[in-house]
Amino acid sequence: MQINNQMSAPECFSSSALTRQALIDILPLSLAVIPWGILCGSLAIEAGMSAWQAQLMSLLVFAGAAQLSASNLIGAGVALPSLLNSTLMISARHLLYSATYAKHIRHLPLIKRAAFAFFLTDEMFAVASAHQEKHQFFSYRYALVSGVAFYVVWNLATLAGIVFAKSLDINAMGLDFAIAVISVWILLMAGITFAVRYAFFARSLPIKLNRHARQFLMFTAPCVLTAMWTPIVFVDSLQQSNLLNPYLLAGLFAVVASLLIRHTLVVIGLSMLVFYLLRGLL
Repeated sequence: MQINNQMSAPECFSSSALTRQALIDILPLSLAVIPWGILCGSLAIEAGMSAWQAQLMSLLVFAGAAQLSASNLIGAGVALPSLLNSTLMISARHLLYSATYAKHIRHLPLIKRAAFAFFLTDEMFAVASAHQEKHQFFSYRYALVSGVAFYVVWNLATLAGIVFAKSLDINAMGLDFAIAVISVWILLMAGITFAVRYAFFARSLPIKLNRHARQFLMFTAPCVLTAMWTPIVFVDSLQQSNLLNPYLLAGLFAVVASLLIRHTLVVIGLSMLVFYLLRGLL
């Protein structure tokens, strides 16, 4: 019997069960992203944004890598085209996510397609893909709940970073940039990230993926995540006289711990502890 691959789920999966499972599954990734959210908020203040602009960027753009890059570029005084080009290049990977879920989303009403696109991040894609692979059906509710939960944590972490930066009085006035200009830039960034995520959900897009392309897209999550963490770990290593850097060592610890403990939350907690201890020692 062929399993319905669209919106329906087996009877054993109620709406409340899917919601609860989504919240549980996204929790480890939500905890892991908190330091990055704090960093994003503090860097935005340091770059010259006001508190509400820094928070607005997380509320509307909702793309950690693009936001961190934007804060650095704005702080360096780059022109708008460079900022938008950086946002587009960093967000381009979401085209793969959009293409992966196109067959499940394109038939839905516009508001549901737009909502799914807005919350479609690396983390949401990872847990939703794992859930679909495990249970052999796609759940819109599961995917969206995980995305919304991650969005809430990301914005709370950004707020914490803003409060931290303000308490240290880090360039909070934003004297180098007019408030209105930065606000427009944030809106343009939000437009780019949303457009990339929504691209394959548009019914007017005359593109259909064959079976081989869909099979290829099943490897999107591990490929993209590998491309993200590899430079962080190994580029930093090459810049030092040896491989003793906290990113690499904590990463190796996480691999070993995951094989021995097999409990995601415990592994994340221990790995983060090891990382910050190494940061202080090395």
